[in-house]
Amino acid sequence: MTVDLAQHQDAIFDQAPFGLGLLGPQGHFLRTNAALHSLLGRSGAELAELRFAELTHPEEAAADSEAFQSMLLGQSRLFQREKRYRHADGRYLWVWVTALALLDPESRVFGGSLTYVIDINSRKEAELALRQKVETEARLRAQEALLDELSTPLIPITDKVMVMPLIGRIEPARAERILHTLLDGIAQARAHTAIIDITGVRQVDAGVADMLMKAARAVRLLGAQVILTGIRAEMALTLVSLSADMSGLVTRGTLQSGIAYALGNAVSAH
Repeated sequence: MTVDLAQHQDAIFDQAPFGLGLLGPQGHFLRTNAALHSLLGRSGAELAELRFAELTHPEEAAADSEAFQSMLLGQSRLFQREKRYRHADGRYLWVWVTALALLDPESRVFGGSLTYVIDINSRKEAELALRQKVETEARLRAQEALLDELSTPLIPITDKVMVMPLIGRIEPARAERILHTLLDGIAQARAHTAIIDITGVRQVDAGVADMLMKAARAVRLLGAQVILTGIRAEMALTLVSLSADMSGLVTRGTLQSGIAYALGNAVSAH
């Protein structure tokens, strides 16, 4: 049985599973199908009152109009891109649009285009959400790296004396970073003294005590010494209760007295 497709053009147009719109030379919808009505929440009569530019997101309107005019002038035949169309409820939906210029038998543009509209909103929103998540995580990592750097500063007092003032809570991961920063700084500067000031540390526990002991031992291996300053009364009691071995650590009550001790030793050494 032979089917005359020309007799069924209207049915093919109307039953297409994706949005179809026939645009006139002024960009008006001359004809639309059921799939496009469902996608945009608008009837055929409502769409007939609109130009495609009135559905387009404002950020894309100028580029779309330029592309449409280029098609009418015969400068291009095909228009394809992701864009946003306005639903009847005011939302903008992501769609994939393919517009094909209408040609006469001599391949001349005689006005308007046939436009295919495919719903990609769910995929696009998931893609944008993933991109936002990746960008947010990247910003958070950058912020954490900056905070880590700011929270473990190693400040040179002289060519051979350095100070590391610690503030806040010292967790295991941060303790490792403190130790690496301290050792790298001493090795690069060839310093003989590192002052660790814990005045701003919230709490001294077994982990902090262990870090301080490791720092003292490691710094000694580099031929330098650690001066610990800023120990408050409750911290001293904690260190005693933990039976922390403080041998090898010079302690001073304040950062100022620690600096004075380090500078005095430097003068004596000369």
